[in-house]
Parts: sequence; structure tokens; C-alpha cells
Amino acid sequence: MKNTLKIFVLIILVLFIAGCSKVTTNITYKSSGKVKEEVVFDEPNSNVSDNDSKIEKNLSTIVNKYSLAIKTMKYDYEIIKGTNSSKVIFTNTYNDICAWVRKNMFSQYVYKRVDCTSDGDFYVIKSMTNHIDYCDGCSDWPNLDEVTLNITLPIKSIENNADSVSNYTYTWRFDKYTPKSKSIYLKINKKELDDKVERLKSKKENKEKIQKSIAYIIMFSIIIVLIVFGFSIFRKYKENKIEY
Repeated sequence: MKNTLKIFVLIILVLFIAGCSKVTTNITYKSSGKVKEEVVFDEPNSNVSDNDSKIEKNLSTIVNKYSLAIKTMKYDYEIIKGTNSSKVIFTNTYNDICAWVRKNMFSQYVYKRVDCTSDGDFYVIKSMTNHIDYCDGCSDWPNLDEVTLNITLPIKSIENNADSVSNYTYTWRFDKYTPKSKSIYLKINKKELDDKVERLKSKKENKEKIQKSIAYIIMFSIIIVLIVFGFSIFRKYKENKIEY
């Protein structure tokens, strides 16, 4: 059943991105310890020779046809129709970075196999096969003009072969001229990562507690003001009634 669903998801992606020019995957390690995946397929509107309603209809038809498979694989999606291009954004959440590597449906369009090991003191993400060559006009594999992978961590990696690094975001870029030999490699210290996540969790929890305390103080202050104001009005009413 899982293999069937995987094939369904692959079919939808092949149908959609066969003419796609840009795919961006953003992987973010959240303060909760979860890993968020966002895959953005950017399709130029010029690839659809019709009006805006036709563009949106085509994207919706492709997604809706396999909505059960997408839901079962726990992918959410959103269709955004722009002026020059339209997008389908898929999102998912995983318990850790290796769960994303094992379960995502998109990395195999760049490599047929990417592994993640979590033995010992490190997470190691590594492509195990050659980069898949761009194939213009292939019917059995999408021709991806441009692919970008961004992995954002709460800490610095131990080792990496990213094309560029900005703060804690590691970026790999692929296009039709990328050689087969290009690989992905990222090594992360597990203890350092876990410690950082725990600190972020504590910071978030403390922030939430402070926000709740402030909210309670504001509510209590409003109640006190209302009581004082009500008592003042009642006292004036009693005084006026006695004078009358």
C-alpha cells in the first residue's frame, strides 16, 4: 500500500514538474525539535497558453486527482497563482532530520538515493548515488531546470560540502549542467543539536509563560478597574438617590 501511494505521489510530481523551471526545497529545524519541509514548484505561466483560470484549473486538477495519496503521505499543499508564475507549495513535518531524508518524496529527483545515519555522536546526510543528469524531453523523468536545497539548522555543521552557507543555512544548487559527480554531504553533532533544541524549547516555554502572565495581569487590572468604576457609579447613584 505504501509503495502504491509513493508511486501516486511520484506521478503527480512528474505531471506537474515536467515543464517546471524552478524547484526550491526549504528544510528547517524548528525550536520544537521537529523538521519542517517546504517544497516550492514554480511554474512560469508562459508554459500554459491560456488565461488565468486555465492555469489555476490545470494546477488544481493535477493536485486534486491525487489528493488522497498526498493526504495519506501527510503532505499539505497550497496553490498560489501569480502574475508571471504560479506555484504549488508542499509542506510536511518530521520528528528529526533523518526522518525527512528517509520519508520525503522529492529528493529522488536529484539523487536516486540519499542516506542519513544517526549512529554514534553525529547525523550524517550523504548522497549515495550520482547526481541525476538533466534530460530535456524525457517522458519518464522530469526535466528540472533549476533545483535549490536549503537546510537551516540551529547550529553550525561539523562538515559540509554546500555551495554556499549563510549563518546556519546550507544551500546546494543544481541545474541542467550539474555534473554527475556532485554530491550532498552534511555532518551534524547530535549532542550539540539536542542541547540547542532544548535551550530553544526552554526559551520558547519561558516566553509563553511570560506572555500568559502579562495577559493575566492585564485581565486582572481590567477587572479591578471595572470593579472600581462600577463601585464609583453605584456610590454616586446612592448619593443622588438620598439627595432626591
